[in-house]
Amino acid sequence: MIVLDYLPIRIVEGKGFSKLMSIIAPEFKIPSRNTVKSRIEKSYSDKKESLIKELNLIDSVSLTSDTWTSNATKSFLTVTEHHIDKDWTLQSNVLVTREMPERHAGENLSERLKSTISEFELDGKIVSSVHDNASEKCDFDDMRCFGHTMLGNTRYCQTYFTCS
Repeated sequence: MIVLDYLPIRIVEGKGFSKLMSIIAPEFKIPSRNTVKSRIEKSYSDKKESLIKELNLIDSVSLTSDTWTSNATKSFLTVTEHHIDKDWTLQSNVLVTREMPERHAGENLSERLKSTISEFELDGKIVSSVHDNASEKCDFDDMRCFGHTMLGNTRYCQTYFTCS
């Protein structure tokens, strides 16, 4: 529930949640916030390990990356991989969404991208990378986002195109 609905972990400590659980499952012992956090981290770790094993079976992938700013004015980078599976179906997986407080310059984006590629054991498998107009310095083809290039304004691009 917390992960699916993007709820704060502290919800398990709230009076309303406690009352709800006492009505629908009075015998259920509500786990602590630390227990819930540990379970979420374990689930993430298991899913990431499973994805890395799946990607190890793939010969080539393409990446899309996008930098964006949250409503709280924090900058983030999201990297998504795309590949065709054995049934010729397009598969896409978000690899990372991480805060990126440093300048969105090509060198910084390249370092972040290279780190993600290494983390997910994708070295030598990248055939292309599509990104916003920041120039990346990587060892594979990189292409600029059509929307960013044609419209020249990120706001217009986000309105009319899905960039990642």
